[in-house]
Amino acid sequence: METFDDGRSGAVIRQLSEIAMNGQVLYFTHHRHLCEIAKKICGDRVVIHEIPKMLLNDSSRIEF
Repeated sequence: METFDDGRSGAVIRQLSEIAMNGQVLYFTHHRHLCEIAKKICGDRVVIHEIPKMLLNDSSRIEF
């Protein structure tokens, strides 16, 4: 969805919302604007977890 315009992203989020009626949907992104679109469409049904920046920059992380 990162290359979609906001309209197309919204359409995909609506589809994910419908899928979520029957199961759990996990979507990972670093694009904050997609989180905002999801909040507008799903309201309080969306839960957004943010990874603290200090964990992203931790030099002790495991590299593969």
